[in-house]
Amino acid sequence: MKKILILLGVGALMNTSIHAQTTDSTKSKTQTTFQKREDPKNGHLSGKIVDNATKASIGAASIQVFTVTKDSATGGSKEILFTTTSSAGNGDFEITDLPVYQRLKVVVNAINYGTSEQNVSFFQKTQTTGTKPQAGGQAGGWGNGGMRGTINADKDLGTIALVPAASDLGNVTVTSTGKQLFQMGVDRKIFNVEKDISSTGQSAQEVLAHIPTINVDIDGNVTMRNASPQIYVDGLPTTLTLEQIPSDLIDKVELITNPSAKFDASGGGGGIINIVLKKNKKTGYNGGIRAGVDTRGGTNAGGDFSYRQGKFNFSANAGYNERKNKSDIEMNRYNKSNNTTLTQNGDDQKRNFRMLMGNLSLDYLMDNKNTFTIGGGVFDGRMNNNQPMAIDSIVGQLGQNAPFSYGNLTSLSKMHFTNYNGKFGYKHLFGEKENHDVTANFQYNSANNNGNTSTNTGFFNDAAFADPRNPSILSNTNMDGYRRQWIAQADYENPITENSKLEAGIRAEHTDFYSDSRIFTDSTGVGASALAFRNRYSSKYNYQEHIYAAYATFTSKIGPDLTYQVGARIESSKYDGTNMLMNTNQVDSITTPFSNKFPLNLFPSLFVTYNLPNQQDLQFNYTRKINRPNFFQ
Repeated sequence: MKKILILLGVGALMNTSIHAQTTDSTKSKTQTTFQKREDPKNGHLSGKIVDNATKASIGAASIQVFTVTKDSATGGSKEILFTTTSSAGNGDFEITDLPVYQRLKVVVNAINYGTSEQNVSFFQKTQTTGTKPQAGGQAGGWGNGGMRGTINADKDLGTIALVPAASDLGNVTVTSTGKQLFQMGVDRKIFNVEKDISSTGQSAQEVLAHIPTINVDIDGNVTMRNASPQIYVDGLPTTLTLEQIPSDLIDKVELITNPSAKFDASGGGGGIINIVLKKNKKTGYNGGIRAGVDTRGGTNAGGDFSYRQGKFNFSANAGYNERKNKSDIEMNRYNKSNNTTLTQNGDDQKRNFRMLMGNLSLDYLMDNKNTFTIGGGVFDGRMNNNQPMAIDSIVGQLGQNAPFSYGNLTSLSKMHFTNYNGKFGYKHLFGEKENHDVTANFQYNSANNNGNTSTNTGFFNDAAFADPRNPSILSNTNMDGYRRQWIAQADYENPITENSKLEAGIRAEHTDFYSDSRIFTDSTGVGASALAFRNRYSSKYNYQEHIYAAYATFTSKIGPDLTYQVGARIESSKYDGTNMLMNTNQVDSITTPFSNKFPLNLFPSLFVTYNLPNQQDLQFNYTRKINRPNFFQ
């Protein structure tokens, strides 16, 4: 009996121990099963890409694998790119580390071939066991919802044949979205500078030299239709010269040969050249640097930076430009009245110019309808000229007699220019249709200039300039001046219909100009110490210009080929100035006021453009202008 009790006790202990072990083992097995449901990424795909017709291998084909999941928002399925690879030269490919419990989609494509798509799954469901997980060997893999099934983690997709794409391009129409080099507007011609690669690293002066209908001479003087045009920057007059505007900042140049009523009535025969600067609209940080050198050693360098984020758009640019010009001049003049010839020869004439410039601009986008702009810039330029000249007087015609006298002229000049400008702008978009807006701009320019020109002219009996015929004549000219200008302008634009547009605006301009030029000469041969002030050859004056205007233009189309614009401008202007005559002590002695007033006048304009076949246009335009007093008047 005692032995039986001992055996029963040992059996109970053994039974308890076995049960505990079994329970612990079950818990451990259950935890492992839940961990397997995290979808291990050990799937492997392989295959071969070939041509459907020739069965030739296709290398560099693109193989993309997407995971297919349920979209919680729509309830449908969505595809998310998981990985991508390319086929080898023999068409083979393989992809590893793929999720084994998710549905996959394999997309294969190659250049000049169609696309192949197929669904792939490593998990094969066998039965549903409810939410309670159960064990399984190779059949021990588990899907969502407790689905029991088998896993084949290594799949060979076999041969994937791609069908060649159609190559018949007979009916394909290619459309370019880029800008043309030249574009025709209803009242202007547009030259896109970015399309002219030769304009890089130059100034606006060189850019204009590349444009047909514009002439730029060796001294940089610009003419259009044989007259001097007005220079505008972004639709407003500027005191900057063409040499002061780097070509890298120019987006396009608009040639307005006959300005409409929208522009100042004193456009004259030369018209307007409007230089439109680049606007960087890229989000984030953007910048660049540039540098160049020409064949005469002139260098140029510059950089720009912009930051656009949220409601602010900041941009800055700076540049340096240096030009070194060299020229030779020859001129012969014969005077029949006294049978003499005058020859002028200038060898190795040099003209050096350098300029520094910088601009800042800040846009504040208050909301999607209102934008404020503030900005300014500074320019500093220096110019040095060295122009030697030989002046020979010959009795009789050139080549028949010996020179009567030999002349030697040296001319040295230095000029310094500075310009400060500031601007404030506002633009409001009405929102219901594109380009329906109103803009207001205020611009201020302050330009200063000073310089000196020194010439020394001597006449000699010999070509070596050793035997002077007369004492040398020395002349010095000292120049000083400034120009202050402000312009206030408001413009309204309304595209009434798809083919018609109304524009209107008002403008006020004020300019204060001052010039002081003093000449000193000596003909005794003593030199600089004997220079005397010549009051009758010197000048000193200033004037103020006031202009007020309002305009309206209407643009529309008649049929598909005829475009017209009619407009009218009312304008008044007034000039008030003072001319000062200085005595020999350089003191103002006589002051003479002057004034000109042009009352309110009407200036109509009409533009008609007809589109001809073969991308040709026929234009007619008419405007009324006024010729206001120029610098010398």
